[in-house]
Amino acid sequence: LWNYIKVRAPAGPAPVPAVSTPPLVPVKMDKTIQRVAVMDFENLTGEKSLDPYTVGISETLSSELGHVHGLTLVERSRVNEARASIVSVATARETGKLIGADSLVAGSFQKLGDKVRLTARVFDAETGVVAREPVTVNGAFKDLFQLQADLAKQLAITIHGQAGGIVPAGGHSLEAFEAFSHG
Repeated sequence: LWNYIKVRAPAGPAPVPAVSTPPLVPVKMDKTIQRVAVMDFENLTGEKSLDPYTVGISETLSSELGHVHGLTLVERSRVNEARASIVSVATARETGKLIGADSLVAGSFQKLGDKVRLTARVFDAETGVVAREPVTVNGAFKDLFQLQADLAKQLAITIHGQAGGIVPAGGHSLEAFEAFSHG
């Protein structure tokens, strides 16, 4: 995908390619809309009582990323079909093809006391390679909504180069989120 410019020497040596430095954020030149699937997050705590958050965090991230112009989210029902396959470099291509995604977001969460850490990786579904460094946010568990909004903004920039459309989390109740997550 990189353009090479041939520099011609006056006499003798072969042309030398000039390589440009890649941008800090990805630029999708060949696609105007990026299809993204957010997989269920993995509970790394081992506490079964937190298992419902695996879906709840993913649902919230999907909703937040759905507000970004130029991103299209793969429906959660399609993601649920692929739920059995854990996304890794080895399975990202197959999973992406199965659910029709260009990029896959896979992540995990850890809770220790009143603190929580959310970590997400973006996989290129065509190559199966992790597209960028993991995105991580840390904070108080009571601030889970804001942490999810912050994670969504960082993911939008990683995937699409912008976070426009994501609104700050506010006025949400953690108790309501827990009730939703627990069914």
